[in-house]
Amino acid sequence: MADAAAQADSAGERLNRARDGAEKVESKTISKTSTNAHVDPRALVIFEDASKLVGLEGPKQELIELLTKTDGSSVSLLSIVGSGGLGKTTLAKQVYEELKGEFKSHAFVSVSRNPDMLNVLRNILCRVSNEVHPNMQEWDIQLLISRIHDSLWDKRYLIVIDDIWSKDAWKTVNCALCKNNKDGKIITTTRKHDVAKTCCSSDADFVYRMKPLSFADSKKLFFQRLYGSIDKCPDYLKDISYKILEKCDGLPLAIVSISGLLANKPQTEDEWDRVQNSIGRGLGKDVESMMQILSLSYFDLPHYLKTCLLYLSVFPEDFVIDKKLLVRRWIAEGFIQKEQGETSFKLGEWCFNELINRSLIQARKINMYGDVTACQVHDTILDFIVSKSEEENFITVFGDGYQIHGQHSKFRRLSINASSKEKVSTLTQLDLSHVRSVAVFHYSEELPMWSKFSFLRVLDLRGCRQVEGDHLTGIGNLFQLKYLSLRGTGVRELPEQISKLTCLETLDLKMSKVTKLHAGTAKLQGLIYLAVDKGVQLPDGTKRMTALEDLDCVDIFKQSINFHKSLGS
Repeated sequence: MADAAAQADSAGERLNRARDGAEKVESKTISKTSTNAHVDPRALVIFEDASKLVGLEGPKQELIELLTKTDGSSVSLLSIVGSGGLGKTTLAKQVYEELKGEFKSHAFVSVSRNPDMLNVLRNILCRVSNEVHPNMQEWDIQLLISRIHDSLWDKRYLIVIDDIWSKDAWKTVNCALCKNNKDGKIITTTRKHDVAKTCCSSDADFVYRMKPLSFADSKKLFFQRLYGSIDKCPDYLKDISYKILEKCDGLPLAIVSISGLLANKPQTEDEWDRVQNSIGRGLGKDVESMMQILSLSYFDLPHYLKTCLLYLSVFPEDFVIDKKLLVRRWIAEGFIQKEQGETSFKLGEWCFNELINRSLIQARKINMYGDVTACQVHDTILDFIVSKSEEENFITVFGDGYQIHGQHSKFRRLSINASSKEKVSTLTQLDLSHVRSVAVFHYSEELPMWSKFSFLRVLDLRGCRQVEGDHLTGIGNLFQLKYLSLRGTGVRELPEQISKLTCLETLDLKMSKVTKLHAGTAKLQGLIYLAVDKGVQLPDGTKRMTALEDLDCVDIFKQSINFHKSLGS
């Protein structure tokens, strides 16, 4: 992996040296262009149904036939194995969507590289039982396995367990999947052949080895992304295109990434030839070629987009990232500077659109108006940006599967993704005085004292259900805090000292237990975005909150008369 990263950096540097003219001074100004005003529909084509997905319709039908044979030879468990970027998850998702209607119970759950198995089992249980279990956060693994087993006992089910990295993770999940003679089906995906073999332990199981795209399908995907069809490609670019495709090794992710890069470059023979030469020759398959291509895409980004992309390393693998919340975090971090005539949020949306159009993030939710509302980072791309973030001390991932290098380093941003109390407790041994951003994705009783974080701008405790008011002690000292998310926490009442956070711009209290905001909240005159649940009562004096642009889910019929008068301000 280190060799691949070195090759990737070298490739990016070659591309930079090859650019025309004198060295460019990158502008931090974000401007509206044809590449970011809207999401390019061609960038979304890979998320359509399998009949429109290049090279997947055949494998999809093959797998469906294996699972649905009526002569008694159908398989019970199908494990899709192949390298990163081949499209295993996409294929499994297509098969799942096609077949799930035939089963009484179904679920699609990702495991990932460093899984919290309690959370994986909770996700399975919620999906197969179709109900929310109020005390589920307190259940141990044995109880969760038992409840899943009970939910599936009398049902014919279809379950996809995506992105398994270890035999132990599969063995834990498999304990919960009861064998009930109801002709249930299980699909797994993994990069590791030994894991696939462990999943397929009986004669009724089948290992499906994912193949790279044929050269014909590679061409179709490449030109479809760039031009809509191969017929629209200029003749003078076809030979160079074929040379580029030969270096992509039939990896769909590589092809989509390089086409996303070329879509933002001049359609000239010289420019494309520079890209082709920068990829290098004699590459091995998989990781090495992907790292070089991703490096080219990364070094081609303007400064402001590099920071926006690197920031995505704060999120765990397979995390679905809400666009509105991501843009507001970019703003709080100072990546998006307000410009005359445009709101900061609109500028952030343009950055979001451009990352999709460059195929560096993937659309995951699209609303009825065709707008992308959530995204996801492919795990191969996430590996790349996590590596880059660590190199530049941009974000430090603090999780069960990660090692902290240099305990005396000045940490800038922390992503806390550890589930063990012992792991989180080691935070107290680190110098946290320079931390600007903290995001917690797994709750632990050993959360740090916030009074130590004098430079903190972003604090995201979303989903930490056991976080209560006591965990916010000292929060009034975070004078630079701009973003505070208590969404999905157990907080019932905001502390009075919240009124001291005069720089706060985003306050997200959705799905928390807060039912009323005290008068001190009205002193937050810099607040731009306030999100609460319907029924939450806002304080009198909101007319002083003149910076507010977005009140999310506020029920105006449950507010006081003074609130209605204040809206005019």
